[in-house]
Amino acid sequence: MNIFNLLAQDEYRQQRTSRFIVEGALFQLILSFIMIALYLNTEIKPLILLAIPVFFFLIYIVLRYIISGIEYSEVFSKDEYMQMKKRNIFRSIGFATVFAVMMILVKSSIFESIAVAFIAGVLWLIMDTISLSKSYRKNQEL
Repeated sequence: MNIFNLLAQDEYRQQRTSRFIVEGALFQLILSFIMIALYLNTEIKPLILLAIPVFFFLIYIVLRYIISGIEYSEVFSKDEYMQMKKRNIFRSIGFATVFAVMMILVKSSIFESIAVAFIAGVLWLIMDTISLSKSYRKNQEL
């Protein structure tokens, strides 16, 4: 199995995404050595020290992908931009609704389930909006 089958079919996006993954892996490696030094010299729990580089790796890749402006390569006009913006709003609402229902089925507290789903939906919308705006500006420059 080739890892590039999991990435986008566009060669430019594949190259950029793989570059983000390599950058994140290098930062994770450096951060792991720092965490080993912290483990040897402090009383911090090992699970926390193991989790920090992994979370940093995932967050770094997601943020780099969002800020790079390569996700929406087909948005060139203002009408396409507004259409994608509307689609992103409906996708975020749909995601938050499904997430809320799943959380209610798993958790007993309805308020907590709805609050977590609302926050997740808002974060999804913010990430999509930033990515769409960056992509639109980048496509306008081309």
